[in-house]
Amino acid sequence: MEMVCKRQKNYKDQLPPEETRFVDHYRQRIESINSQLTEQFGADRNRAKTPTGFEARLRSKMLGHLLCVYLNRLLGNPEPRKIKRLAFPQLA
Repeated sequence: MEMVCKRQKNYKDQLPPEETRFVDHYRQRIESINSQLTEQFGADRNRAKTPTGFEARLRSKMLGHLLCVYLNRLLGNPEPRKIKRLAFPQLA
């Protein structure tokens, strides 16, 4: 795995335009998923006592998020990453 980040405008060697679009697309997706894990699943309020417990709790929250996205896809929702639609379908 290689980490690629967007370069500042004053940086001499800029990424090619197609690579910049790729990075921007996935960065937005990752940031929105991190936001959902924090706000809706409380990933930032973790009271685990050990690193193993922290990992287990974080994995369970990530699995819960993945299941919500999967259920949205099964139900045919046009935007499967909008997971509040499972609990509040009237907001659609």
